[in-house]
Amino acid sequence: MLFADNIDWWWHHLCQHDLVFSVNCRNYQDSVIKKTPYRKLFYQNHLPDIYNGLTYFRRSERAMQFFKLCKDITENWTQVKNELLINCHEQHPSTDIVYALAYRIIDPLQSNLIDYPWFKFIHGKPAINGVDVTADQYNYLNPVQLHDRIYVGGRRLNRIWHYHDKKMIDILNDRIF
Repeated sequence: MLFADNIDWWWHHLCQHDLVFSVNCRNYQDSVIKKTPYRKLFYQNHLPDIYNGLTYFRRSERAMQFFKLCKDITENWTQVKNELLINCHEQHPSTDIVYALAYRIIDPLQSNLIDYPWFKFIHGKPAINGVDVTADQYNYLNPVQLHDRIYVGGRRLNRIWHYHDKKMIDILNDRIF
């Protein structure tokens, strides 16, 4: 994750809640992406489209209940995937799936799910960005750093960027102007 802007002001909003997740993600053009090819299991199982990569929690009974449930799901993964999930073939639980299932259990109607439009990140996976036709999306999108700003696909990033390729920082460092 790369923070492309100051987020200090977030804390005044987040501290009012026990749990806040990034709901949905955004592409490099800053459009909200509600359905991705990477989350078929989420749609089949009616799991909330939350991302663990951007999570706020404060010490509270509700947060403790949530994380205890996450631990139980993880420790009993084989039974959970066979009895609670449809078409789950994951040998090991991903944190995104664990969080989504735990949240669905504690809030089945998602009536307490907070979806701040600014509490989302830009995802770097090719199919989310519509560039899965190229083998090298980072050369195609030409990420560049100009002073303290980052540009991807000619657009300035104003959000957290979850880059997918672990070599991205090296690529970006080679393109500092």
